[in-house]
Order: sequence, then C-alpha cells, then structure tokens
Amino acid sequence: MQMQIATYTNKDDGLEGRIYRNYGSAFPYTVELWDMDADECALTRIVDNLDRAQSFARAFCGEGYSVEV
Repeated sequence: MQMQIATYTNKDDGLEGRIYRNYGSAFPYTVELWDMDADECALTRIVDNLDRAQSFARAFCGEGYSVEV
C-alpha cells in the first residue's frame, strides 16, 4: 500500500517531486520526479529514508519550490 505524504512544486520551472510512503516494504519511500509541462514522470527513486527522499525532491525542483504535506 502506498500513500502520498508530500509534494514539492516549482511552478516557475514546471517541476514537481512527489513523495510516497510504502507500507510493508523494505524500502519505505518512493520519490517521483515530474516534468509538469510534459505531464510525465521523469524519474522514480525508491529510497530507505525520508531525508533522502526529501533531498531528491528538493534537488530536482531547485530554487523557489513550495511544499504541501
């Protein structure tokens, strides 16, 4: 089971990082990095901790992102 727990968005650049919590998995977090202009997922990463998931999302979105929890 998977539940979205945060979204990092940079509307100026059309980028979004979505963080999901994976329940019952050895790797508890999934990060999807989206190109909103193309409406496609550019990259998916499955990671072992929330700090790493947040780092991927922040790095992808760059300066000027906002966070929704």
